[in-house]
Amino acid sequence: MKTTDSKQNLMEFAQRLDSIDFGPIAYKLIHTEEAQAWSYEKAKGAIAQYRQFLCLVYLYPNKQIIPSREVDDVWHTHILDTAKYREDCDLLFGDYLDHWPYLDRSNPEEQLALEDAFAETQRLWAQHFNVYQYGTPEKNEGKS
Repeated sequence: MKTTDSKQNLMEFAQRLDSIDFGPIAYKLIHTEEAQAWSYEKAKGAIAQYRQFLCLVYLYPNKQIIPSREVDDVWHTHILDTAKYREDCDLLFGDYLDHWPYLDRSNPEEQLALEDAFAETQRLWAQHFNVYQYGTPEKNEGKS
């Protein structure tokens, strides 16, 4: 991904992120035909955290940033609108942001690596946003 960590580049990234319309994603989360339809408040909060997740992915392109379950659900919903997702990724990162949803839970090394990456994500989340991302690594399988 094309990125640097200068303050100007971060401000430009934030402007690009602010220009993205997350309304269709919120609508899908709230009005899904499935029994797991979200409330407006839950969708709004999870999308805010998804935006923070995207910031961390931008700031740390060589790290695995592990989303919470809710952020991962927003990410999945975004990905399902393939044209919008591709366009948004190009706008934000200059490239497609891959999602790696596979975890071999029977492999202790993979589980430990996931837990370590999640702990690092929590540390970065607290450093940048002054809060800990909620969730646990056992429930968060998506990796950037």
